[in-house]
Amino acid sequence: AQRGVAERRRGQRGAAEVLAKGGVLLVLVLQGFGARLTEGAVVSWAVAATLAAAWADTWGSELGGLWGRRVFRLPDGVAVPAGTPGGVSAVGLLASLVGALLAAGLGAALGLVPVGPWVGFVAFAGFLASVIESLLARSPSATHAGRNLAVTLLPLVFLVAIGGGSLQ
Repeated sequence: AQRGVAERRRGQRGAAEVLAKGGVLLVLVLQGFGARLTEGAVVSWAVAATLAAAWADTWGSELGGLWGRRVFRLPDGVAVPAGTPGGVSAVGLLASLVGALLAAGLGAALGLVPVGPWVGFVAFAGFLASVIESLLARSPSATHAGRNLAVTLLPLVFLVAIGGGSLQ
């Protein structure tokens, strides 16, 4: 809070934020149990990508808020005060990338995504979603819960686009 990075309600997340970030993942996991999460199945890829986006967003926000020194906004790089919605730091962007890579690696270890280039695509989709969330934060009409929902849905769109409509 001293650096101006605490979220409203002294950093406590409300039900709307939790549902927006975790609700999509919960629906995918429940759907996956019905579809028997199998390697290459769209649901399993979606679970991994959603997790990568959530980790990227959270790691970037939390670690960037703690250790990031120069805060700027995307895409123009103009310096902004710490805690400004959509503000990022080099530390936060790096933490976001590491979070996405670790989540994608976990997805591969669990057999949700085949080992190989798709792990990188899953990580990239998660990282890109978190960067876009920072861009959305500049809009005065974008709610925190709405941005969290965008973070969890965007990687699914990116994966389908990268895969040409097929993730097999």
